[in-house]
Amino acid sequence: MSTYLQNPAGLDAPSNAEVRISCAIMAHPKRAAEARSLELALEELGAAVVFDPRPSDRPSTLRTALAAWRASRPDATHHLVLQDDVALCDDFINVLCSSVKGSPEVPICLFSDWGSATASMVRWAALGGYGLAPNVDPWVSTVGLILPVDMANAFVEFVGASCQEDYPDDETMARFLESIGRQAFVSVPNLVEHVGDESLIGNGAAHGVRRSSCYRGSGDVMLPSRSLAPPPIVPYMRKSRCRAVAIIDEEFFHGSAPSPVARDFLQHAGLAHSVIVQRLDQKLDSPAGRRMEWELGYGCLHEVWSTSVALGYFAPLEPAVMHRPSSIAIRALSTLAPGGLRTVAPQILTNQEDLDLLANFVLDGFRDGFELRI
Repeated sequence: MSTYLQNPAGLDAPSNAEVRISCAIMAHPKRAAEARSLELALEELGAAVVFDPRPSDRPSTLRTALAAWRASRPDATHHLVLQDDVALCDDFINVLCSSVKGSPEVPICLFSDWGSATASMVRWAALGGYGLAPNVDPWVSTVGLILPVDMANAFVEFVGASCQEDYPDDETMARFLESIGRQAFVSVPNLVEHVGDESLIGNGAAHGVRRSSCYRGSGDVMLPSRSLAPPPIVPYMRKSRCRAVAIIDEEFFHGSAPSPVARDFLQHAGLAHSVIVQRLDQKLDSPAGRRMEWELGYGCLHEVWSTSVALGYFAPLEPAVMHRPSSIAIRALSTLAPGGLRTVAPQILTNQEDLDLLANFVLDGFRDGFELRI
């Protein structure tokens, strides 16, 4: 069964375009139960489970993804591919259809990792009321991704017979979109959550717990299908070393490494590091601050604070957005600290009191950065 919608003009959209969505769930036999559960939940889309064609071989996301992208129906205008370890937001199909309706020509990721650079774009978009955020990482999240069918077919051709199965599907997708001059966008808030912490390809140890930067809640309103353009500097936390880093758009889009520290860009922009440290020390001179310092140490909190300040200082938004931030925006900011600390301080992920303290800590740092630029 297909889902039909009439679409007004959206981002790069032809007016009154008809939309028909097909769906494939890329899966490994070890997760057959999870995949079948998703298939049942997505019966309205006629979802099909596509298993790894050679499950006894070395695990390969690209091998399974290629089979899933081949599985679009002939009548479909859009094809959705989901990984087998996701949870769907409430009213998923209707919300998905509304997102595609607003931007039918756009590749839309339904998930963004809470420790990625793209997560910073999601947080800014949530604050500004934008329903789409541009992907600014050198990969495209394939946890959940929907493409126009002609684009999906072109991806299959792009990979072709020379498919190198050891190459990740998310990086391959990024290379493909770059080759056709297209950019992926992320739904704000995210429509799926990553729930499988045991990676079949070994990502668990390196990447830690992977969660959404801003997962859609049951009471969330639909944000307009418009996108926030990335500023020249996008700060984020580098999970592997718990460092406040930043990327520059031109260098980044050519796959360069991130800058060592975000404070270099802040200092270059006129905000002295001594000011950041002074405000951090004031923040930590409180019962809540002392508890956080005891739990995490000054170094980790310095990096979280620096990232939060930089996120506010370089935000491509008007000051009015901070007068009364939405619940979606608050939720998006609250994932910054756990997303950046997950590999160096995983214990905080199971302590809600610590998470609440860190969420307020990040929000205060963001507001400080906002105020310091004015």
